[in-house]
Amino acid sequence: MLPETKNSYHRADPAFTYLLLVFQLMTGLAWGVAYADGAGRTIQISLFFAFIHFLGVSLLVSTLMYFLVGRVLGKRRQGLFGPPGPNTPGSRGEEALEFGYCFDVAIRAFVPVWLFLYVLQFLFMPLIARDYWVSNLCGNTMYLLALSYYFVITFLGYNALPTLSKTEVLLAPIPIDPTPRPARNFLPTMDSPPSPIVLTPPSSSPSPPPLDALTLDHAPPKPLHILILGDSMTQGQEGDHTWRYRLWHWLSTQSLARPVVFVGPYTGTMAPNPVSPLPDPNINASGGYALDADSEFDSHHCSGWGWAAWQMKGMVQDLVTNWNPDLVLCMLGFNDMGWNVSDAAGTLESIRDIVLNARKVSPRIDFAVANVPQRRKMDGREDLIVQTGLCNAGLEAVVKLLGTRESKVHLVRLREGYACGPDSCEGGYDGLHPNMLGEWQIARAFSKALVEGFGLGERVLEVPREIPKRVLPVPMGLRVRCVKGKVIANWERVYGAYGYDIQHGRSTDKKLHEGVAVLNQWESDWVPTSGVYEVRIRSQAGEIEKSEWTAIESVSARGMVFEDG
Repeated sequence: MLPETKNSYHRADPAFTYLLLVFQLMTGLAWGVAYADGAGRTIQISLFFAFIHFLGVSLLVSTLMYFLVGRVLGKRRQGLFGPPGPNTPGSRGEEALEFGYCFDVAIRAFVPVWLFLYVLQFLFMPLIARDYWVSNLCGNTMYLLALSYYFVITFLGYNALPTLSKTEVLLAPIPIDPTPRPARNFLPTMDSPPSPIVLTPPSSSPSPPPLDALTLDHAPPKPLHILILGDSMTQGQEGDHTWRYRLWHWLSTQSLARPVVFVGPYTGTMAPNPVSPLPDPNINASGGYALDADSEFDSHHCSGWGWAAWQMKGMVQDLVTNWNPDLVLCMLGFNDMGWNVSDAAGTLESIRDIVLNARKVSPRIDFAVANVPQRRKMDGREDLIVQTGLCNAGLEAVVKLLGTRESKVHLVRLREGYACGPDSCEGGYDGLHPNMLGEWQIARAFSKALVEGFGLGERVLEVPREIPKRVLPVPMGLRVRCVKGKVIANWERVYGAYGYDIQHGRSTDKKLHEGVAVLNQWESDWVPTSGVYEVRIRSQAGEIEKSEWTAIESVSARGMVFEDG
């Protein structure tokens, strides 16, 4: 690699070192101008590149090589910037490995590192910094080429010295064996140590079967555990499919390298009339799903009505410890601002802490974090529109700052894909919570994040053009009575109904009064006088989806004596 001069392989001319030092200073200035804040930080980066990355690392590597290579691969390790003198003890006139030569090799090996990691990576940074698989491929390829060339040049430098032997050891970090060896036609047994795997040219001799076929024997891949964190929009009510179901069904149709498993402490929706006491006092999760939902649905989750990000940041460490997820889907933040618990800044801090606290247990965990949907405008809460907008704007920056190579954080653009806003809410049944259209839209937003941010799935979920209406039967068994001066109505519960619309009044009234009931019972808040009272009901799942009305049932009263009708 380097010619011998004056009985020394070390080149005393430092021009190459100075030239590369100047290149590093200029490169550092370019990085600082593009990414640093202020001139001082730019100069700091430039000096750090030149004197720490280049000179510091080169001196460290050359020092290690001076002691290790000379001791392991050669006969002598004496001399600094020239050969040892004739009176040097133990020299006996033999050639020596010089520290100056080690430094020469180190700075020359740094050239491809500078080219790939400081110049080309700077030029391609707009692509590499994005959350695409091709970005990861481009960035990792640059590191692979830079380090491979570094070890190859280091090998060539020391291989040129006649006093060193077996210098191919320096190529060990590169997955190539440069020493050709005959192909083996037998497998190692328990009585002999395993033979190294070598690359050999094709020959007529039989080759052993693949190593993975011998050791793994078609072992199934490890499942990908996904934990879903959310509030009422994620848990849903009894009879819903939920966006979780739509996402699970989409994942089940994709060709995935690893099977996906949803994990979490709960499996149900919110039931309208739960058992008492609840198994978990913190959540009502005993409700079922739509009757046509796939019975194989993996419904595990950790979401509940009224939950907020500020609560989840204190729960997430135990959740990650107990369920060991690889990927977390997080859809929280509305209740923090909707219930005036936090403003936009406080909500962003809670979402940040969810990620950081999870990493305390699992540093390589990945996150897909959804921005916050806008609710239909409510009188007196115009501030909610502003706070939600500020939160979503800040979340863009928070997600970018939180993401690392070991633990990705990808933004789910739910707000942009969910048809609900201050002026209208086509995707929600009450101005916020998703109806059947909204379930598809939220699932699509998450599927897009999984495909683009994590390479899960081939194509993003498509929302059907025709969304079937929710099937709500007419309530059965309506019975109306007068009890202790009140009109009471009972009927059979309708599965999947969020509540019931009620019309009631005297038979002589021109228009019946309107009312609602959550459970399958209603009673008047007034004392009837004599006459005939009429009641009819229908089941409903929000503002639009409703069943037909029942037939009118009546009850009559004469004075203070009430008779069942």
